[in-house]
Amino acid sequence: GLHYRMIGVFHGINAGKASSRQLFLRLFGKLVDRYVMVSELQGENFRRFNRSLPRERFVTIHNIVDGPRMNALLLPREQARAELGLDNAGFLFGYVGRLNRKKGIYELIDGFAAANANMADTRLVMIGDGPEEAGIKDAAANAGVAQRVTFTGHLPDAWRYMRAFDVFVLPSWGESFGMVLAEAMLAGVPVIATTGGAIPEVLGDAAVRLFPVADAEAIHDALLH
Repeated sequence: GLHYRMIGVFHGINAGKASSRQLFLRLFGKLVDRYVMVSELQGENFRRFNRSLPRERFVTIHNIVDGPRMNALLLPREQARAELGLDNAGFLFGYVGRLNRKKGIYELIDGFAAANANMADTRLVMIGDGPEEAGIKDAAANAGVAQRVTFTGHLPDAWRYMRAFDVFVLPSWGESFGMVLAEAMLAGVPVIATTGGAIPEVLGDAAVRLFPVADAEAIHDALLH
């Protein structure tokens, strides 16, 4: 008869942690021919929570971007800045992603505020929306940098604006991959980011600077240097 191969694809740095998923995998996990992970670290974490699964059935396939198509659609620096309403802006740090606490956005605001006095004509641009949108705007106001931080809200195909930035910042507490890193590298924008999750694996030698997770002072130092 026919033999069907079963492939399991999971998302999230702790995709194998949920107790319900662990029970399912203990019962049926050995029926799966291959477990596809988007980073080596995701695979290590998955096996740590599900030790009965054969290691040889795990394969890592990193996410990819469609380079030729995206390169053709990336906005030039001046156009990207104009569409963001930042035609006359100076040095821009950029963040693209969800506005939630685990993305490290509060530490980013605190680090930017601390570095602000030593960075004339510098602005932080945050593209995205999320549950912490009101809270992070309040944090910027309380830190005295509301006039130096631009919140754009959600923008479709936000990666098209990458070249507006002089440096891209990802302060996330952890990523199983982090597509936005690949998008920044494709755009040729220098990246500073945390050591959270698979971020170092994805960036490799392309990282300008890596800093610890949830550390506003480390972000301050990275922004200045």
